[in-house]
Amino acid sequence: MSASPQDTLHSDRLLLRRELLFAQVAQIEETIEDILGETYPFPEPPDLPSRQKRRAKKAASRKKAKGSSAGKGAAAVRLRPLQDGEAGYCLIWRQEDGEERRDWLEDGAPLASILKYPSGNLQPIRIETVDKEGKCLEILWQTEITDHAPENSEKEFLDQNLPHS
Repeated sequence: MSASPQDTLHSDRLLLRRELLFAQVAQIEETIEDILGETYPFPEPPDLPSRQKRRAKKAASRKKAKGSSAGKGAAAVRLRPLQDGEAGYCLIWRQEDGEERRDWLEDGAPLASILKYPSGNLQPIRIETVDKEGKCLEILWQTEITDHAPENSEKEFLDQNLPHS
């Protein structure tokens, strides 16, 4: 059974949010260790479902029905794998209220679906490769018309989005 385009888009958005939250946890742990000036013995993370071993199911063969409309009009964008020196992808997108956001991902798989099925509350603007500091290395895709100023630092992004004490 395959997921609908809306379900795929929703799960891709959740994957983006998951990556952002993992990045925030890593930043928080680094900040705590910087404040203490030493390594802190953080407890092991919880046993997430994604870390549990599962038995592989046999995949049923699927053939696309003739005349199927799946993928018609979709953006034909294929992101290349990360190269040496690239730590991940950065998706710059605009929310429904016009606010611009940035999300970092180590895996580009969810991005293809986001480009294929844009919605009112997630309009992709640009996809870049970034280094481990969040600096743009290469623009892989962008909309034809953009009216935003690029940001270069993941640290700036996290500083804006993490609670401050």
